Amino acid sequence: MCVGGFGPTLVNLEYLLNTDMKILGASLMVTRLGYFLGSLGGGILIDIINQEFLLGTATLFLGLTFALTPWAFHVHAFVALQVLRGINSGILEAGMYPRSGQVWSENTENRYCIS
Repeated sequence: MCVGGFGPTLVNLEYLLNTDMKILGASLMVTRLGYFLGSLGGGILIDIINQEFLLGTATLFLGLTFALTPWAFHVHAFVALQVLRGINSGILEAGMYPRSGQVWSENTENRYCIS
């Protein structure tokens, strides 16, 4: 869900946003920049604030960015949503990888997790 691409819908986005592929390519690059910033910020915030609150909020905002993307008829709104999508995806990745490693306890045999 976090890193899914647009695939063949880029042609439709070009038509709906009344722009060209160069600007669309830059907007997808900004998504990855937001992901990088979200990973850094999420890694810092996960130690400062409540983890469940942070992950729940990031999940909520990620869902909102996915829900609002079809109604972004201007390229600036689309780019803003993609930045928010990247930031929230990065926060989720930074928070969920350590939490998924906590599934296994210390006494479990045949762990596939390095703790």
